[in-house]
Amino acid sequence: MALYNETEDWRNLKKLAEETLQYLPNDAKCLTYIDTAKNKKTKIDVAIDTAKKNPTADNYLNLSLYYYEAGKYIECINACKEAIKIKPNYVEAFNNICSAYNQLKMYDKAIEACNKALKIDPNYELAKNNIKLAKSQLQNK
Repeated sequence: MALYNETEDWRNLKKLAEETLQYLPNDAKCLTYIDTAKNKKTKIDVAIDTAKKNPTADNYLNLSLYYYEAGKYIECINACKEAIKIKPNYVEAFNNICSAYNQLKMYDKAIEACNKALKIDPNYELAKNNIKLAKSQLQNK
């Protein structure tokens, strides 16, 4: 079901979820998948709903990842900022901001975000790699 959901194959998702309900009546995950298929909700739609219903730092970080994968970098940054409001020292959120700014070719802002991540966790490898990329791009300008 997760694969059908990921690929937005609504017909097969609904079919499999309904078949699974025969073996697992009232299974919450199956019911969610059926709703998702009926309403053709993308993973971003579901993540937005999840973050609104349960506004945790992790839910906003997950939303930011879906935005990033979709190439919606400004939305990714905004979702990370929501995560940081809840969890101010969220190294992964600062790193995602850095990565999104790198994609937008806004390297100064990327470096700023990664510096914040590395201030929280100097050994965070993803942030080290992202800041290295940003700095190398600035030097090549």
